[in-house]
Amino acid sequence: MTTVNLEDPIEVLGFDRRIFNLLKRVKINTVAELIEAEENQSLATLNGIGLQSQSEIQKALSACKIRQPLIQTAADYSKGENLDPATENDFLKDQLLEYSTQINHILAWQRSQIQKLFDMKLLHPNVKVQGWSLSDLLEDANYPIFELMRLFAQVLNPISISEELEIIFEKVSHRNIDILCLRYGSAKKTLEDIAGVYGITRERIRQVIDYEEAKVSKMTNERLRNLDAYTNIGLLVKMQTALCLAEDLGTNFSLNKWKKLITETGLLGVIDRKFIISSKTIDLFLATCTMLNKKGLPELKLPANLEEAMKLSH
Repeated sequence: MTTVNLEDPIEVLGFDRRIFNLLKRVKINTVAELIEAEENQSLATLNGIGLQSQSEIQKALSACKIRQPLIQTAADYSKGENLDPATENDFLKDQLLEYSTQINHILAWQRSQIQKLFDMKLLHPNVKVQGWSLSDLLEDANYPIFELMRLFAQVLNPISISEELEIIFEKVSHRNIDILCLRYGSAKKTLEDIAGVYGITRERIRQVIDYEEAKVSKMTNERLRNLDAYTNIGLLVKMQTALCLAEDLGTNFSLNKWKKLITETGLLGVIDRKFIISSKTIDLFLATCTMLNKKGLPELKLPANLEEAMKLSH
């Protein structure tokens, strides 16, 4: 039987991606939060979590031994129940040593997983997280340990670029998604060209683009400000990785070579939502990076070789 802590992320329970993403979307991030939701029977009310999913969640919890928080255990033990100071101090030292050992094991595991993702080209060492590159975070010994664990947990989120795009554009219409792709995707059409496609005025196209840019920017910034949002780091990390891989190709860059790289590694993922079926995933990704970079996210600036290839493809 596997032993887990209440503060552990739900990744330790080994759920498949479908259940994992459902839980993350409703901000259930830790074992403790999942247990509370299960005990309150609130899982049954969550959209997308049916009887089969509830059964799998219950089985996963039943298969684990839940360890109470070590600091709380030490505090309870030292309330004065016939303990002399020497015994109490020895107990606390043992508990803190065990706690420190577990923390170090978790960090070592996280670092090893991130390094594997580097090798698989699903992450890139130059990706920036809160102003730090991932390579620097892996080597830094002075970064606050619990914040580092939190960042690493979000970096290791298995969500793909396509899944992120689905969330961002969930409330954007078919037509407006296509307009954004035509404007900011690989084709980079003019307002006049797009107006001709849809039989409306150039000014109306501009209004649509301005409106959707503001909406996408607002949603993304809200998620980035919310430290509990499961996509707040994952969004930038995966998109940055694709852009860093493009930059790594240097003068040998071509759109087809880059598309093949991020598709075959699984970084791009697959969009399966009906509302984006008429748009190309790559164009939607490029449009998203361009819009968010314009709105103040320098991490998503397209590298020069990618921009040059887009110009040549017109």
